[in-house]
Amino acid sequence: MPTGKQNSQGVAPTLDDTVSYPTHEYATLLENKINSYTPGPQQDGYAVYQNLPTKPVCYYYKVTNTAQAKVTRGGTQYFLTNAWAADLAEYHLTDPSHYEVYMMEAGKAPADSTKILASRAVWPGVGVKGIGSVSLDRYKDETKGESDWMYNYQISVTSTPDKLVYWTSTPASTASKTDSSLGTTQTIAPDDLDNGPLWGVVSFTISNFIVRSVLIRDYTVAEVWAGIGGLWAASVMVISIFFHQTDISDKNHRLYYIFNFLCPKQRDKYLEKAEEDMYDEKKEEFLDIYKDLDKHGKLEPPSNRQL
Repeated sequence: MPTGKQNSQGVAPTLDDTVSYPTHEYATLLENKINSYTPGPQQDGYAVYQNLPTKPVCYYYKVTNTAQAKVTRGGTQYFLTNAWAADLAEYHLTDPSHYEVYMMEAGKAPADSTKILASRAVWPGVGVKGIGSVSLDRYKDETKGESDWMYNYQISVTSTPDKLVYWTSTPASTASKTDSSLGTTQTIAPDDLDNGPLWGVVSFTISNFIVRSVLIRDYTVAEVWAGIGGLWAASVMVISIFFHQTDISDKNHRLYYIFNFLCPKQRDKYLEKAEEDMYDEKKEEFLDIYKDLDKHGKLEPPSNRQL
């Protein structure tokens, strides 16, 4: 790990190979899926790293105490906290740092052979103190053949700056010097106070265990049938608002409907006309039946037909 002090002149860090950290397959898998970054000439930090491809470094966090990973109303709330420290430098002001958080369902890999599966969120870097609250949605699209839920984690971060003033320390053994890193030249006297390194302390927690589920699927037969019934009921309601049934029928014995919002005189006129038409139709129908019965001798009294 780097132990030597780095500066803008490109002094290479001293590597201490005696210090090692345990690795996890999920962190290594995610590192290999995230794009590497190559700083350009005279850009983004120390010159020793310019034009040098740099792979991301992933830190693996997991819940080890499942009893603390449960919601307790009115009880203790637990936080997962990470802390980062860096020397005060102009780059922290001109180009603030940030991290990325990838969240995945417990026990599952954050990526497969083709893509990253974990949910991604931006995480504040150094110079910030904050709290992030984790929320969870799950999705499943059965129209695409999906049978398992896909989880989407989100973080809402509330943060404040760690330092609002830029300081440069000046040891008592040295003479006064000037600093123009903020755009204004200032003289820093010997024994000037240094307010320490720039910290980034951010915690995140699960404030509630409510999960929003979004399911995309086709309509079932019951839902289609219910929709048809709803349309039928709506159409009957509309008809009942604008029309009502009369006691006048047509030649097929179907009752007429009349518009509810007609003037009384106009409505009576329409009904009288319908009755006249029905009288003529029924008269013709009656005569046809009469002629047919007479033709077959069914109109004579029973005694005459027997003779």
